[in-house]
Amino acid sequence: MNKCNVESVYLDVKLNFLAFCLEDSTHLLSLFYFVGHSSQCLDDEETKQMTLELAELFLAEDIVQVGEGLDEDFLLWEGSPHELAERIKQKWDALNRPLEPHEIVYFIHTEKGRQEFEVLHSVRYLQEHDEDTEFTLLQKKRIQTAYFNVKLNLLARGKNGNVDLAGLNDIVAKFSYGENPEEIQRITIALLRVFLKERIIEARKIAGQWIDNPEAIVLHVHDNWRRLLSSPGAAHFEITPKGKAELKLFEGIPFLHLKTNSRR
Repeated sequence: MNKCNVESVYLDVKLNFLAFCLEDSTHLLSLFYFVGHSSQCLDDEETKQMTLELAELFLAEDIVQVGEGLDEDFLLWEGSPHELAERIKQKWDALNRPLEPHEIVYFIHTEKGRQEFEVLHSVRYLQEHDEDTEFTLLQKKRIQTAYFNVKLNLLARGKNGNVDLAGLNDIVAKFSYGENPEEIQRITIALLRVFLKERIIEARKIAGQWIDNPEAIVLHVHDNWRRLLSSPGAAHFEITPKGKAELKLFEGIPFLHLKTNSRR
């Protein structure tokens, strides 16, 4: 598997492909188009190979099933993910021409696929609803790139206890590629706002105060950053049941990196 290239398109293709599968059964050409749009492949043959790799990976993750026919006539193919991918490849190679819509196979989502889509779709908040115009395009890209790994590590670190502000900032420093402490601070606060709105964490105490409103929490953290960061336990965040459920899904997603013990 060309892991580097697959890794670079994996999450984007997965999100868009699952969105289609949740609406209706989705043909192979749709997956091919998503890969071509997201990848840096030079030609259709490379896009085809990556499409087959991702099809096998998605089948192995049990987020989709594959088969023929539509609606009541849909017939699932049986076999291991590798066997199914090889079967698709053989039929595709036999065409000896460009793939057309509705040819070879259709994909349908599984319940696990629906759950993962709900988790992955939350990143759209960062891409489509970011109203903070003070961030440069590069900083916004760093936030979006860091989102999944920061979220995974935050949830993993907090599943058996609370996480304080310094712990969250430490995780952000590992994954955001922020150039200096001030930029890392801004990215930490931006992601804190997202995680509170997603309700995967909740504030237990902020400098001895109970604060429930996400925006009020973010404002308090912003205004008291240095004091809260330098005082261990001054700002406590607890993982919610929703957060713990998302952690189970994250732990099965390839290409995300769990690093909770080492410091930068």
